[in-house]
Amino acid sequence: MRAMSKPAVRALRRTGRAFCFAGILLSGGCDLLTISQSGRGIRDGNDAVLRGEFQKAVQHYESALDGTLLTAEAHYRLGLVYEDKLKNEVAALHHFERYLELAPQGQFSTDVRGYVDRLRLVIVSQLAEGTVVPAREAARLKNENLELRQENAELRDQQSKAKSTAGRPVPAATPAQRPALTALPEAGPPALPAGATPEPEVRRALPLSAPQPVAPASVAAPAAAVPTPAPTPSAPQSHTVVSGDTLSKISRKYYGNSADWQKIAEANKAILPDPTKLKVGMVLTIP
Repeated sequence: MRAMSKPAVRALRRTGRAFCFAGILLSGGCDLLTISQSGRGIRDGNDAVLRGEFQKAVQHYESALDGTLLTAEAHYRLGLVYEDKLKNEVAALHHFERYLELAPQGQFSTDVRGYVDRLRLVIVSQLAEGTVVPAREAARLKNENLELRQENAELRDQQSKAKSTAGRPVPAATPAQRPALTALPEAGPPALPAGATPEPEVRRALPLSAPQPVAPASVAAPAAAVPTPAPTPSAPQSHTVVSGDTLSKISRKYYGNSADWQKIAEANKAILPDPTKLKVGMVLTIP
């Protein structure tokens, strides 16, 4: 067999490397397309949440779902929207469980496990009471039911009191007796002795006193109104990022729910262009 020259060997090696690179691109093309579609759906969903269009956000997040590890974050975002905004605990539990199936050691896995445990307790308590309404609506209905029971009890007490006093005769009021008035003799001029002539009646004019000037009532000057100081707005807080922190976790710490992470992301857009890329030691402004 004739030996190949060195230039021919080098050309053959270059051709082989080119074919290998083309095969890698062809095999990974679908994954690159999936990453692009999933990222676009999650980004559009985040923008819809910031605008308050939660149903549209659900549509964008669902368009990013394909059952792969790359779309686990879409399940996480759907769980937050269903729990905090749409008040659908069953749907939220489904998406949180799907996130743990796809990414059991993912970035949000610790928070999601806490959400799953709490949602399971809420749903079980609702099923035990025979209701499928949200927890807030159930609490409101319970309070209204308690108020109606109290009103019914007061009405029954009033009816029983009215019945007990209905059969009793009411005594008629007797007019108060006044003492009889005796007529007094009219007083006349004293009797004159016999032979005396009565003197003519002289009326003396009483001196008129000068009218006293009436001092005008002192009008109290109205007290000057004291201006009420305007309330000073509370200064924004700050939070230093530690290991394991996420915007959802920080939102629950300061606001009591995870859906307000968009406020924190919007307030720190200058230093945090990507909400999912927190760095340890970063100082965030909490509006």
